[in-house]
This record gives sequence, structure tokens and C-alpha cells, in this order.
Amino acid sequence: YATSPVVREFIHKTLNLDIGKSFDEDDVTYVLLGQNYRYENIETLLESENLDIKYPKYIPYDARIEKISSVAEENTLYFSFNNDKIQFTIMKDQSLSEGLIKNAERIIANKYSFYINSRRTCFVAYASINNDLYTLQCDSKEELLKMINSIE
Repeated sequence: YATSPVVREFIHKTLNLDIGKSFDEDDVTYVLLGQNYRYENIETLLESENLDIKYPKYIPYDARIEKISSVAEENTLYFSFNNDKIQFTIMKDQSLSEGLIKNAERIIANKYSFYINSRRTCFVAYASINNDLYTLQCDSKEELLKMINSIE
């Protein structure tokens, strides 16, 4: 009997496969102009779509990136996880504003400056990387710091 939701989902997926089919837990969907494109992993997606971005290699709570949505009108990439305690966005050609860094804790990780603010139920980090505004959010400061330190 599987009590873990992750284990139950894995068993459910496995038992519902037709013979000859398989699934890869690393699959990621890229949504562009309303069209879904499946890739076997995030590195393949970045290479195929010619995206020059950084992303956290560590994701807490055994979560994973399921989808990356490109919203052209906003010039933003939204990363969707299978855990709503984590959020990550990249706003292309945006910079840090004074309001984001005012009263924020500054840390340096992998040569990038991150500014961390505390909100009621979460911690939010902002960074300017390659002229893009990165925003990471997590309910745990410790886990957020691990994510920040894994951005490559």
C-alpha cells in the first residue's frame, strides 16, 4: 500500500501503460503560442528552442519542472512544477528595480547577486542574469538558497 502521493502516481502511470509504451519522469513540455512541444528533458528543450537561460538544477520536495510556458506578450518564461510551493519565472530584457532590492538580503551565488525578500508564507529571490529578471519563490528559505546555489 503506497501512502506517498508520488509513489501512488508512479504506480498509477505504470499500471495504465499499454504494452510497449513507457514514460520518462524527466519529460518536460514547452508551450509556445498555444502549442505544446514535448522534450525528453530540459537540456534538450533549451538546445532545440535555442533558449539561453539558467535554471535551478536543485528543486526541493522531490518536485520537477513539468512545463515551461513562453508568453510572448509579456516576454516571460513561466516554469511550472508539480509542487505549488515553488515558482520560477524569467522576464526577458528586464532589470532589477529599486523596489525589488530595497530592504532585501543580498547574497552572491555562482557570480550572480540575488536579493531575497520575505513574504507572509514564502521567500522570494530576484536576480539579473544576462539582462533578464529571474524570480524564484519557495516556502522555505533553506530550500530557496539551495535552488539559488544550483542555478547554472
